Amino acid sequence: MFAAAALRGTGSSEAFRFLLFSSLLTAYLLFDDFSQFHENLAVHYMGLDERVVEAVAGIAAVAYLIVFKSFILQRTRFVILLLALGFFAASGFIDVVLAPWLLRGIGHWEYFLEDGAKLMGIACWCSYLAGTAHQLLAGARLLPERTIEPVDLSADGDPSR
Repeated sequence: MFAAAALRGTGSSEAFRFLLFSSLLTAYLLFDDFSQFHENLAVHYMGLDERVVEAVAGIAAVAYLIVFKSFILQRTRFVILLLALGFFAASGFIDVVLAPWLLRGIGHWEYFLEDGAKLMGIACWCSYLAGTAHQLLAGARLLPERTIEPVDLSADGDPSR
């Protein structure tokens, strides 16, 4: 979000929109993981089906990738993004498909596998976005160079003399 704000008005509207929507998607994922929104809040307090909430989040993520496909492929180092998506997919696959069999076979280690894949996905996602933000900010000329004139302080500390 900081990088999007810094790029706003610099003429790179595509980079601004990419970083803005990346931060909004990240904020939702953070909120969902922190509050267990799709598992608890949406189901118990809003009466929504967990699968519907997950499907909407998945559609939003796919729409994000489609809208910014050319930007991602042409202006970012997308291999780390692919790793993040792979780890997130692995975590979801373990949670939805393998959980019933894993729980019987390896017990509570299933949570280690699922959350470990999710943690690796989060680390790759963070690395991708931080690197992309740095790359985009480094390529933009945000502030003109300026010189700072020294202030002559008198004995009493009053710079007006």
